[in-house]
Amino acid sequence: MSAETTFNEDISAVGELEDVLWPLCEKLAGHARGEAIAGRVVTLKLRATDFRILTRRRTLPFATQTARTLFAAAREMLALEARGQAWRLIGVGISDIVESAVASGDFFDDGESRALSEEKAIDALRGRFGAEAIIMGRSLRATDATKRG
Repeated sequence: MSAETTFNEDISAVGELEDVLWPLCEKLAGHARGEAIAGRVVTLKLRATDFRILTRRRTLPFATQTARTLFAAAREMLALEARGQAWRLIGVGISDIVESAVASGDFFDDGESRALSEEKAIDALRGRFGAEAIIMGRSLRATDATKRG
């Protein structure tokens, strides 16, 4: 399961790439929660201006379905790979899928349980009042980046 976007103009600034990465993580996490699944492996996908595709994977100690955890893992991989190079596509994915009900006990460690509760509450509010009912602070910067891409 993944989410990705292609830019109208290539992006090389890590901060701008992060601004586009965050809503992709929100979208992916929302789909995972909607399907009642979680993933233990996070994949970052980047496509260079010469159409070369770079993918990096990170195995988490627990399965996740939160944007916060997906973004943290993908952001670390992005920081190692982006380094000023221009990219035309960014994506994030999860694999090693499990049903969220059978996720291990570690699933609730390190604030994951709280993040999951918060994101489920946001899902419920957005479901009732529309996608724009609650906007995370990080998404405000992402909205500007998305307009460029």
